Amino acid sequence: MMHTAMAQSSTQLYVETIQVAPGGGPLQMTFRDQGTGATEYMVEFSEALGKSEVWAAEQSAVIKPLGAGAYRIDIAEPREPNIFYRVVALTSAGPVVAEFANTRLQVTEGGTVEAVIQFSSPYTGPLSYRIEGPANGYAGPLSGTIMVNNSTTAAIALQIGDNPTTDELSFLSLIIQVGGRIQGGTDTQALITIGDNDAVWDGGFVSDGLEFIFKYRRSRNGSGELAALVSNGDGLIPAGEYPAQRLSPDQSFPATMRITLPSTASALELATTISLVLDSQPGNGGDVLTDDEVQGTALLTITYDGREHLNSTRFGRFILKRPPPVPSSSQTELIASP
Repeated sequence: MMHTAMAQSSTQLYVETIQVAPGGGPLQMTFRDQGTGATEYMVEFSEALGKSEVWAAEQSAVIKPLGAGAYRIDIAEPREPNIFYRVVALTSAGPVVAEFANTRLQVTEGGTVEAVIQFSSPYTGPLSYRIEGPANGYAGPLSGTIMVNNSTTAAIALQIGDNPTTDELSFLSLIIQVGGRIQGGTDTQALITIGDNDAVWDGGFVSDGLEFIFKYRRSRNGSGELAALVSNGDGLIPAGEYPAQRLSPDQSFPATMRITLPSTASALELATTISLVLDSQPGNGGDVLTDDEVQGTALLTITYDGREHLNSTRFGRFILKRPPPVPSSSQTELIASP
């Protein structure tokens, strides 16, 4: 299996073909500029040569100058099996103005935000950017480069990290790096607001002759999910935090709590088990299931060890309301300097 590297200008080949056997690991190639005067290069790949060749930018390629007109190409994960690579020297095109299509972006932690860049004319080559701001949970380098292939638009995608804690609003500033053929337009900086996907909801249960309030904590960490009922001790449930889970895959959210209390914590001085199951099925009665409010049916079962005649089951309604996001107390919006 061989990988081929060629260097070319926009119209003709000017460096001999170099064949490299990758050996199944990271691929490394070198080439030399033969006097084109180029200061920027782009690596492209194709699955074939000749009439059927179709070239596309190799986004993962990193080009490093070695001095005296020589350069090294590093590709961490080469394409397989037989792929042809070439290097395009960017010499003939004039300046291109780059700016963001939208300078105000929003994303929830754990998600991906995409910033679209517009060019004043079709552009081929690298576009560099940097990131500023002490946003909680941002996962990724503070600068980077994307490759653009004869396009008037490009997109920078940022993956935002996730944690299970309840955080304030956070901000990032994404900035286009001006230089080479890239000139800055009016909007070279975009503000990214990161919302928290973790929250402590205000909750309440209502049934015939019984009402109590509680807190419901729900947090996510990557693909994992944690939930718990939190009681301050005013009412039926003693103070504490009690884990919640999904009763079945059909349950709309993790809200099945099974609370086991020793006799010393029970009002009747009996070992007690409290089971609370909450569920919401929009379209069923007055059920509501949104990002900010949940309403639905509740099933409360209380059993006493050795006192079956005291056991009870109650059907009722519940409501959960998510409080508004906490404003940032230590961070400010990052805006471009005049």
